[in-house]
Amino acid sequence: MLGSVVCKLALEEGHTIIGIDRVECYLTHPHFTAKIVDTCSYQPFFDAVRGCDSLIHLAADTGRVATQEVSPLAVGFWLWR
Repeated sequence: MLGSVVCKLALEEGHTIIGIDRVECYLTHPHFTAKIVDTCSYQPFFDAVRGCDSLIHLAADTGRVATQEVSPLAVGFWLWR
């Protein structure tokens, strides 16, 4: 939820955004690209962020208690390009 608000504000300021998540995103904008990526899979994640200037992490899994077994990359990301 917070990620979509920040993303919309960034788009209003003219940024190009790549949204990375494990589920489909329904935001439509000419400067927004949604990618469904399992961020626990390193190569697909790095392929998705290649060429980006910045990364903003705004995702959370509020239904799970964090443990050492959960990868810090196992969440969605919004990326500036």
